[in-house]
Amino acid sequence: AEHPETSIGRHLRCLAAHPATRSVAVLFYGNPCRNGVLSAVLGLRDRVRRGHAAAGPLVTADGSVSHCVRGREYLTRLGLAQYAKIRCGFVCPGPFRAGTLGAEDCLRDIRDFWCPSGDLDVLAVDFDVTALPSPILYQGLLHWCRP
Repeated sequence: AEHPETSIGRHLRCLAAHPATRSVAVLFYGNPCRNGVLSAVLGLRDRVRRGHAAAGPLVTADGSVSHCVRGREYLTRLGLAQYAKIRCGFVCPGPFRAGTLGAEDCLRDIRDFWCPSGDLDVLAVDFDVTALPSPILYQGLLHWCRP
């Protein structure tokens, strides 16, 4: 859906390349291929090539360790690994209920991993609708990261 040659992929690349962009996140990586993560890291690379200061690395995660490892290898082969920070494993796997220790740990983890420097400038969502993440993930991203 966010292939670099689609309209969405081109917009994501443009947003990541913009000189005012400081932070980018994509939920989630998925199968390593021409996807939203690739579109965004190409934009981060374009930004540096145009002489602008580097933004922080794109942050993303994948629940499948094998996809994650292959994704890192894929970006390395393309010379783009320095533009992405990929977490191998699920983010806030739940189930959670507000006010529980698990929920608080999840919210802290969201803040520390997805937006440690403050607000996210760009947040793209690309996931398999058959495996939707816990709502607390979105609540935490909106609360802590304010994309």
